[in-house]
Amino acid sequence: MNALCFSIAVVFNRIDCATGLLLSSSPPSNSHHLPESTGSAISLATDDGHLRRSGNPTDGQTVRVPTASLKIVRRCAASVLNRTAEFREGRQNKDETNMTHFLRKSLVFFTDARLTKFLDNADHIYVMCMLCKRELPAQLRDKVSYLDGRLSDECFAKYLTSDSNDLGTHNRKVTLAHRVAIAHAQANNFKLPLVIEEDVVFKEDVNQYEFDSIAALIHSASREWEILRLAWYDHRESTTKECKRRHKRMCSQWVEQNMCTIETHLLHSSAAYMLPARSFDRFLAHPAGTTIDGGYGMLNQFKQTVLTPALCNQAGRYMDEELRSEPAFVKFCKVAR
Repeated sequence: MNALCFSIAVVFNRIDCATGLLLSSSPPSNSHHLPESTGSAISLATDDGHLRRSGNPTDGQTVRVPTASLKIVRRCAASVLNRTAEFREGRQNKDETNMTHFLRKSLVFFTDARLTKFLDNADHIYVMCMLCKRELPAQLRDKVSYLDGRLSDECFAKYLTSDSNDLGTHNRKVTLAHRVAIAHAQANNFKLPLVIEEDVVFKEDVNQYEFDSIAALIHSASREWEILRLAWYDHRESTTKECKRRHKRMCSQWVEQNMCTIETHLLHSSAAYMLPARSFDRFLAHPAGTTIDGGYGMLNQFKQTVLTPALCNQAGRYMDEELRSEPAFVKFCKVAR
């Protein structure tokens, strides 16, 4: 969703996610108590269900991301995380009109009991949002934090300067918000967080999914998986074409009815993924200028365990392409069971 991902000796007080992480005697508690901005705000606006840059005319001013920015990322966690859905009525700009319409029609992510049980394997859920209205089933709500993209924009704008082009794209802005989620998960000793973006659309019929084998993998002590992508997009069928070119079904590890693992750097989408604690350090240490999504991005540095077909997709103009790419990937890349 709303560019967003070392070792720093910091003593963390574990407190409720509603107030985030306490990093100093006077952490920023909300956007009104932060220092004055030194540059333009970082935007995480949405358009047709996909996160993008704002139409703000000052958005041409970009924000430099320090290489060692983890301390700032953790500090911003104190002001951008909320425990309950709270619709930002009137906050959206013109680019968010379509997203608002979509959310008004679909305020609950899903209601399926089997899907609820599967996602309950996560010990915390981060909803990356701009409008922050959609809710998860009641069984999951105690473990949910809403990461407000607008507040994330404001927080990073206060701490970072705007004297370079290091953060000139939408993806790099979204990456900062994703970094906040994983930094918060690490500091609070979560072992298996789920990150979802508010425009994700879960499959209506999940009867085809055999969830037990997937749950067995993510809790396995011997199979050191690195990331589980519930949503993924084989953009322009790049991975499928590579499988065809090599005449090899490359999604060949930990193959189950609805899962396989592949070494690839070509998949797209940060709409929904689980990240085990063993991957936190690599995620957070990835170069700050690298984006969350796309080739060689922060998610693609890991060995890719993907659900087949994807359990969810992003709403918007690319959704049809995402859905079309799934059968070809399974046909040419996944090893037959």
